[in-house]
Amino acid sequence: MVLGAVALGVVVVLAVIVFAPTGVTVAFFTLLISAGVVVFAGWRRLVQVVVVLILVTFFASVLIRLQPGDPTNAIIPFSTEEQREELREELGLNENIFVQYWGFLNDFVRGDTRYYQSAGQQVSGQPVWDRLGTALPVSLLLMLYAQILALAIAIPLGILTAYRAGSRFDKGVNTTAFGFLALPNFVIAYILIYYLAVENDFFPTQGYTTFGESATEHFKSLFLPAVALSLGLIAAYMRLLRSDMIQTLQEDFITMARSKGLSTRRILLLHALRPSSFTLLTVAAINLGALIGGVIIIEVIFQLPGVGLLLFQALNADQYPAVQTLIAIIAIVYVLANVVVDVLYAVLDPRIRHARTAR
Repeated sequence: MVLGAVALGVVVVLAVIVFAPTGVTVAFFTLLISAGVVVFAGWRRLVQVVVVLILVTFFASVLIRLQPGDPTNAIIPFSTEEQREELREELGLNENIFVQYWGFLNDFVRGDTRYYQSAGQQVSGQPVWDRLGTALPVSLLLMLYAQILALAIAIPLGILTAYRAGSRFDKGVNTTAFGFLALPNFVIAYILIYYLAVENDFFPTQGYTTFGESATEHFKSLFLPAVALSLGLIAAYMRLLRSDMIQTLQEDFITMARSKGLSTRRILLLHALRPSSFTLLTVAAINLGALIGGVIIIEVIFQLPGVGLLLFQALNADQYPAVQTLIAIIAIVYVLANVVVDVLYAVLDPRIRHARTAR
């Protein structure tokens, strides 16, 4: 029953990401996470999240505006001073930072931030949300596949190495994990491209295929990027779970379970895994920041049309409004992921929810 509900939830989330418009996707996740925060953490936590997001986006806007140079030079390089001044007024560059931020926030909420492009001496603006309509699902799917792959491999390895701690298997897996932790994801990406795409032609080196076009080609186009992102996560998750599992297996309730004659598999999966998963959940959320940074690099390497590649292009073109919007999206995803972990804590351990309710 529970597994069926989880599977249905995963199917609904994937369907929204793949098929729904960007605005619907954002609204869906906003309402879903807000409801979860209110139910499991209370209204106070939701207010804290809103305040944090406002502060993050404000300071990001300040840092962007402090960049040297004039963005109008990059947007309309062959233009008169009057044309550049007109564009500065439109971008709000002549206003103080608070007025600029309020204008950005107003445009962001209405989905009216623009990616400016020059056409001779003229300039035209395309809504950033139009580009996000195709870019955001690519990045979300890539991060989702990387996390699923990392957890699907790390959790069984963590359980097995904890159960067989000190064995040759344990030492071999830990040594391999140290090796993966030492390799940056872009190095892993180039190794995978050379051996699995160039030498053997198993996977494409660049490009992206949507699920609707071809499910097989879709997974092939994201397999190497997901593996490049997940190998370091697998090593970190496995070692964390192994350490917590070793401590849990020494607890009295595990000894009692063994004395009752329960099978080793039942003890490991039902009694030891759940209390050992809190650190793993925390690090999985914290690693989302590193995962987002890795997505930017990986998308540039594999030329995946996601938020990372779009942000890279916007930075190179000095597109202030586009950069602000993309950073705001990334900040929202990161903050809300940590909120989701708080909600999962309350689901896994009802004592946390009761303690928060009592305050």
